[in-house]
Amino acid sequence: MNRSILRCALAGAAAAALCATALPGAAQRPMTSETAAASAVLPPMPAEQMQNGIRYLAGGVGLNAREHMEAMAGRYNLRLSFAATVDRHYVPDVDVAIKDANGRTLLEVADAGPLFHARLPSGTYRVEVSYHGVRQTRTVSLDGGVARANFFWKEVPPA
Repeated sequence: MNRSILRCALAGAAAAALCATALPGAAQRPMTSETAAASAVLPPMPAEQMQNGIRYLAGGVGLNAREHMEAMAGRYNLRLSFAATVDRHYVPDVDVAIKDANGRTLLEVADAGPLFHARLPSGTYRVEVSYHGVRQTRTVSLDGGVARANFFWKEVPPA
């Protein structure tokens, strides 16, 4: 047998064995052409970013990204979520602005959501969000704990 063919066969067998090994507690799901195609188009996992010294994480589109956001939530003291009132489905593409007590904009993020986490110093902040031109505002206070704000929109344009 040709050595390069043998190496490819061994590498393929090793890869198959590795892929077949389940993580403890993980559900076994067979790889089909549909799941392979779906995994190829999944959005990337949200990555922490920084603006004006403020760390934030925005994303959560899809189950894997949402689970990633939930796993990372403990690092942040401000947690926002965006959803439709009618069906409670999450809403992405929300513009977020966070302002300090003096009205100075500390953070502006376009196309955030459906989850948004930020790490802010203690204080009172004005959170302004906008989705398809409909604006909402909340005041949040951070004093060492976690502040949560959920924003809902009555009318959500079709995807």
